[in-house]
Amino acid sequence: MLASRTVVSCYCLLICLTCAPVSFAEQADETISNDSPAEIRRRQDPSVDRNITFPSAETVPKGYFAINSYELLGLGVSFGITDNFQLSLSAVLPFLGVAAFGPSLKWCFLRSDRIIMSVQGGAVLASASGGGGFNALGLGLYLDFVLDQGGTLVLSLSNIIYLQKYTGSCANCTWEYAGYATVPTASLTWKVRRNIKFLTEFLAFFPIAGFDAFDADYAGEKTVETFYYFNYGVRLFGKTVALDVTLLRELFKEKKELVMGIPYVVFSVRF
Repeated sequence: MLASRTVVSCYCLLICLTCAPVSFAEQADETISNDSPAEIRRRQDPSVDRNITFPSAETVPKGYFAINSYELLGLGVSFGITDNFQLSLSAVLPFLGVAAFGPSLKWCFLRSDRIIMSVQGGAVLASASGGGGFNALGLGLYLDFVLDQGGTLVLSLSNIIYLQKYTGSCANCTWEYAGYATVPTASLTWKVRRNIKFLTEFLAFFPIAGFDAFDADYAGEKTVETFYYFNYGVRLFGKTVALDVTLLRELFKEKKELVMGIPYVVFSVRF
């Protein structure tokens, strides 16, 4: 019920912002700017370093903080060490007995007027109140093509290595290697107005090795299927705040709990 009300409220806000007129000064500021399309995108969008669920190649500008709130349960803080290095810390608040924490570092090693390339590495530590959890390392390569001042194509390849998992209570838990997977993603964003973007994201989760043991704990079998997702929605943004109202939809699934997808709302502030 709470999630439904949140989505309805966000869509009402979307309608208001869509109908609001764009001032001549705002149009002129974008038209006469000497900055490249990539710099204009970076300056205008406080959430430019992320897509829907995965990162983009862009980084937070030097000296700036970006704070993201994911569905009121997750919190992420990013800081621009330089214009090309970004440090991030993410945490999932204890909910239904599960909590997670993860640091990451993104390095932009190629930046031009329209092409941005970055690599990001990080770790995740997750635990459950009843015992159990896992540790993981991740490494991703991200490529942004800024098509023009309105559109961006993002291609990425992320590799996730589940180093260890543990079961049982903390007093007598057991550890073992869990598995390895790769997650290719493709995203397309398009700015339909100066302060509104349409977001799309396609991703696939391919298990490579070791997931038979990991999967046996919760599925009772020795195989793990590949998962595909198509996520979509809108981003409302100003110079310092942004609101993503999106839907996460699993593809090729016979039974779908929600036809349109699972609501996913993210609020961001950059200062």
